[in-house]
Amino acid sequence: MNNPSLKKTVGARLDAADITVLIHGAIAALLGAGMQQLMAHRAWPWGHPFALYFLLQWLALMPLAAALLSGMKSRRRWLTALGIFGVLLPLVTAYGMTAAFGSMPDERGGWAGRGETAMALLLAGMVGFVLLALVQALDVHRPRWNYPAIFRAAWRNTVHLGLSLGLALCVFLLMAAAGAMFDMIGIRIVRSLVEDATFRFAVWPMVLAACLVGVRRRPALTNILQRAWLTLNAWLLPLVTVVGLAFTVALAARLALGLQAVQLSAGVLIAFLLVWIKLINAAWQDGPQADPFGPGLRRLLRWAMVCLLPLAAVALTGAVIRVEQYGWTVLRAWGVGAAAILVLYGVGYAWAAIRGKHHHAALAATNLVAALATVALLLALATPLANPLRLTAESQFQRLVDGRKDPEDFSFHAMGRDYGVWGHDALRRLADGAANARDPRIAEAAKETLQGGYFRWDAPLDPARDQAPDLAVTLAVTPAGRDVPVAWWRTLRREHPALARACVPGTQAQAQAQARAEASGADASTAEAPPVSRCRVIFADLTGDGADELVLYVAPQSDTDYPGPDRFSAFTLDAADQWRYLGDLHAASFEQPMEDVTGVDDVAQALKQGLVRTRPRADRDLLIGDQLLRLR
Repeated sequence: MNNPSLKKTVGARLDAADITVLIHGAIAALLGAGMQQLMAHRAWPWGHPFALYFLLQWLALMPLAAALLSGMKSRRRWLTALGIFGVLLPLVTAYGMTAAFGSMPDERGGWAGRGETAMALLLAGMVGFVLLALVQALDVHRPRWNYPAIFRAAWRNTVHLGLSLGLALCVFLLMAAAGAMFDMIGIRIVRSLVEDATFRFAVWPMVLAACLVGVRRRPALTNILQRAWLTLNAWLLPLVTVVGLAFTVALAARLALGLQAVQLSAGVLIAFLLVWIKLINAAWQDGPQADPFGPGLRRLLRWAMVCLLPLAAVALTGAVIRVEQYGWTVLRAWGVGAAAILVLYGVGYAWAAIRGKHHHAALAATNLVAALATVALLLALATPLANPLRLTAESQFQRLVDGRKDPEDFSFHAMGRDYGVWGHDALRRLADGAANARDPRIAEAAKETLQGGYFRWDAPLDPARDQAPDLAVTLAVTPAGRDVPVAWWRTLRREHPALARACVPGTQAQAQAQARAEASGADASTAEAPPVSRCRVIFADLTGDGADELVLYVAPQSDTDYPGPDRFSAFTLDAADQWRYLGDLHAASFEQPMEDVTGVDDVAQALKQGLVRTRPRADRDLLIGDQLLRLR
């Protein structure tokens, strides 16, 4: 049996490249564990967002890129890789994140939300992956810029990284299963170790490095998968080509007859074109010798590539029309960018279709140009130049001011919460009267949102009636016997008036109950009286400094149309003895020992029974009954 993977004898000794991979895994483990400890103890770069994001990106990209590049001989290419993965991409990420979410320290040490951080890391990772193959094999002095070697490098990186991540995931799942098994028989140290954050940061990079070494020591695997898996994928190309050709003809016929396209989704077209382009490259790979088709079918498939251009143009036009009709959103920004790249592919592949036997050179040139254009687009999306958050905030703000968007359909809360500094700036401009010429209530809604409240268009606020009193109302406290600080209440009333009003019976709740009664035709005097205060003050040491923080619990208001979830807002005294907002606590899933289970899952009941304690970690979690609340 002629199996190339069995011809190579894998020795027990590691070569220099494999040792380099393990060294970079160890470096990543040490730096990751160290970074986790710095963040846990709120040491530098905590509170310095630019440095924080630069280091996070550096730790995520530099060791991994160095491991994948292990074995590369050229010193010039190593310096290029250092500049890209060690300087350029971390700088771009840090600049983009601080531009979007602010560069000043905050209560979370400069952290944005998990989604925003993950998206920034994903964007930089995508750019880095595209550039990795170019760093390894691009040579402007060779024909077609050495495209065959670039293709093989990109495929090798895909196989190495994909298989390594798959193997590492199997190891992690096995470790989690082992922890659960030992936990079932009362040996909890294994599970505690596996779930420990420092252990994860120290072990995961080493596991990934070991898996990468294991994959690298089977070099024939890359070639086998390229010739087998990609060739099998290529057999789908004729089917996709028939679908694309038929759709293009049908669409052209409907447009020629003056018929509408009914519902033409740019997203569906973009997805279909990406699959088509992927299968084209699976068929031709790194040279015409890889083509698995006969001359006639090859010629038909090549000519059909002309259809890519009109379909990509239709997708781009559809996305642009949606933007003109409804303004920018995050998804539309991504859609327009993807469609623009596909138009570039369509132009290049149409050029390749008419070049006959030289079509592969045109495909190679198009792929290289499109790769560089993709890098430029992703970098633009990661910075204020084309950040989808900025485009969305400015577009929706302008549509509201111009009268193209109904104020009741405008998401004030999402604008202030989901679109970084640009969304917050848009709210401030609205609160300052930017849309007063259209409806003065827009400014009221923006002000209410900035103060953490919810503006009801059917029952607007009456400032004189709904102002919270200057002195603290009677609030339940946990543990019992503590006094609510008057200074804290005045800070809450001044800086978070919506929260203060929520704690005062008979303000906005009474007005809303009266409005509902009038709308239903009932006597307003018979409307239900507002309930007693739905707030409770909890004293707990969340930061582990020996001093209690104050947590304001606001229960849902069940008699409204929008009761909302439970809210836990934490406050702390600063060095100047001034109360400041620390953040909100959010429910998180967790496993707790059976002996700690209280059997009380309802927050209100747990508070009445005094079932409140902290859960030890660097910044402590709060346990209320069997609910875990984590400060974010």
